[in-house]
Amino acid sequence: AAITGTVRLVRAKDALTKAVSPDTLNLVGQIVDAPDPLSGPGGSHMRFAARLVALNKGGRLRADGEALRVEGASSLTLLLAAATDYDPARLDLDASVDPVKKCETVLTQARRRSYASLRSRHVAEHERLFDRVSLDLDAPGNADLPTDERLERLKAGGEDAGLAALYFQYGRYLLMGSSCRPAVLPANLQGIWNQDYEAAWNSDFHTNINLQ
Repeated sequence: AAITGTVRLVRAKDALTKAVSPDTLNLVGQIVDAPDPLSGPGGSHMRFAARLVALNKGGRLRADGEALRVEGASSLTLLLAAATDYDPARLDLDASVDPVKKCETVLTQARRRSYASLRSRHVAEHERLFDRVSLDLDAPGNADLPTDERLERLKAGGEDAGLAALYFQYGRYLLMGSSCRPAVLPANLQGIWNQDYEAAWNSDFHTNINLQ
């Protein structure tokens, strides 16, 4: 009974969050762009949504304004889905698409499975791709050191071929998280981890990098 805290979904602009039940948050928004000669005309553009469902064992879960409050739970599982009205087949927005409904569909299916089942399915799907490639540079054993220490040693002139192998696999890991199924588009220059509203290089697709 050690888990007590508040769960929020927050976006600084163009979106509102609402607790729609004692265990569910909805974030709904639409991108509003200013006119830009490089990006295109201004106006209201892509619609998007995120839906979070909290599943607690023990304790109490309740809506608290625009957040969820959990008190005295022994475990807490958070299921999160996100969607937009973008249609990859059309390469354009689709006004008939409801991003909230898309999130509801995903989470309805997810709620039917236990945490253990969801995790095992995720691991199996990841290993299906990740385990196809291994890289062994016959490096001395530094794997027990934290990555930041290994980086500092490398900057100071040390050698760590194992870190190069780790970096190679890290790149594969990020690419899988950005563009594996059910995605149909390649990862852009930011992957799915861009933190800015105006991304570096506009989160472009470049034919000499991303499409390959």
